[in-house]
Formats: sequence, structure tokens, C-alpha cells
Amino acid sequence: MAGQQSILDTPIEYVKGIGPAKGETFRKELNIHTVQDLLFTFPFRYIDRTSFQYIKDIKADGDNIQLKGTLISIEK
Repeated sequence: MAGQQSILDTPIEYVKGIGPAKGETFRKELNIHTVQDLLFTFPFRYIDRTSFQYIKDIKADGDNIQLKGTLISIEK
């Protein structure tokens, strides 16, 4: 089995559903280059994107929030 590459050493862009563009994002933003890197990368924070906040309830403490609204007009 000499010369065979382990599946863990497979570049991340060859994983089904990732591809070259998303693979580049994985490399740049998450420092994930191979399948092994992906398996051993653990999240260090969690952002709940299931709830929405009202603009009036936004605090200036720098929390990540998600807003939902309607764009009424655009001016150039």
C-alpha cells in the first residue's frame, strides 16, 4: 500500500458539496486544507441564527444579532 494517499489527506475541495470556491473559503477563513483538518476542527463559538431581534432592542455591547425587515425605498 506504499504510495497510496490516505482519505484524510484529501484536499478539502474534493469533498462532495464543497468544490473549489468553497474550498478556498475553508482554507482562508478556517485554515482547513484537508479532510483531516475538517474532522479535527471544533467550533469555539455558536451563533444562534434562529431568533430575530427588534431594532429597538439592540444593545451596543457588540453581540451578534440577526435582524429581519422590509426595505421600503432605495435612493441613489
